Amino acid sequence: MGLYRYAPRPSGRMGLLWTLGMIKGAAILEFGSMGHMLYAQRWLWQSNPDMASKLYTTHLDEKDIALGITKRFSLAVEEIIEKENPEVIFVLPSTVPAITGVDMDVLCEEAENEFGKQIIMLKKGSFHEKLHHGIEEGLYCLVKELVEKESVNRTEAVTYNLIGSCIDLAKFETDIYEMKRILKDCLGMEAACILTSDTSISQIKKMGGAHINLVIRREGIKAAKELKEKFHTDYVYGRPYGYQGTVRWLKQIGDKLDLALNEEFIERELHEGSYGFDYCRQAASINPHKAGISIGGNYDVVKGILDFAAREVGLEKKYIWCDAADYGDDSIPYQTEEELTKYITKDLDGILMADKSAYQMAGRNMGPIINRSLDNKNFNKYEPPYVGFRGAMNLCSLWLENIL
Repeated sequence: MGLYRYAPRPSGRMGLLWTLGMIKGAAILEFGSMGHMLYAQRWLWQSNPDMASKLYTTHLDEKDIALGITKRFSLAVEEIIEKENPEVIFVLPSTVPAITGVDMDVLCEEAENEFGKQIIMLKKGSFHEKLHHGIEEGLYCLVKELVEKESVNRTEAVTYNLIGSCIDLAKFETDIYEMKRILKDCLGMEAACILTSDTSISQIKKMGGAHINLVIRREGIKAAKELKEKFHTDYVYGRPYGYQGTVRWLKQIGDKLDLALNEEFIERELHEGSYGFDYCRQAASINPHKAGISIGGNYDVVKGILDFAAREVGLEKKYIWCDAADYGDDSIPYQTEEELTKYITKDLDGILMADKSAYQMAGRNMGPIINRSLDNKNFNKYEPPYVGFRGAMNLCSLWLENIL
């Protein structure tokens, strides 16, 4: 890991923890030394007081590491089963097996045979893996290893799986509430599984019965393709931002399922937000020097909010970036911390939406964030969202505070 002035980018290990930590009926065991998981558990509690997964470590000592002793692994599995009796145990690697050469796959297979409990080994937990690698593997592994083929019978009601709701993003809970609301009121659809911020092992096993999969971040595409291959379930990729962007998202889903949109609901939502939307557009045209927007973070969130800001509201694009080198492109390039410090300075004017470190670079107090930092709390799950019709209303309100 290199040196950082503000904050290091989260590793694959954090991606796995933030993906698996909210699943009811699961336990997470890290093959590591004393102290592993304590900090992660504290952060997960700050993310969601209802954290569902139970976190454990094998508590290796110097002798175990030096001599390659693995007995603590089976003892830890035995204790977890006795204490929690989870439906599934996820095993995360640490630097220890990478250094000592312990074969974790063999350990997991032996423990699974010994205790009769499903144990799933994850691979993308090392520090050279990035956040999005861990999230992608976590989502894919869940559908590959857990979804039952018997769940292929479609539910009577029209249902969907939301794939990619993870706690690394700001507004992860309120965005889900808004998506569930508009899908229910506009298309009459019900959620089958929210992968993974609000789900359980039993719900994941039944994901094959949903009528469509809605992928709300790029890391979930691989999981959606696995479900399509297994159950011939189509998927839609994208996040609903802005007024017209939300209508397009709903129409795309409706077209896939041959469902008619509730035009009365859409007209009501558009009318409700029209005053703030028109006011924001007018303010941006009158004060163009304050109406530029710089935004960075998760690629899908940046793309969605930027489309609404530039195409619908008329804000000027200033400095745009994403946090994953694998996803960066000409329109939303990847930027390192060193590159960001050249542009995100105290001289930056206009609207800024990013993470805590970007606000520190710009010498500003905290404002609207895209990605959550390790010390971001999440105690109010009813704050306004970013997505959907109510998210558009909230964004216009936030931007007006900067423009006026």
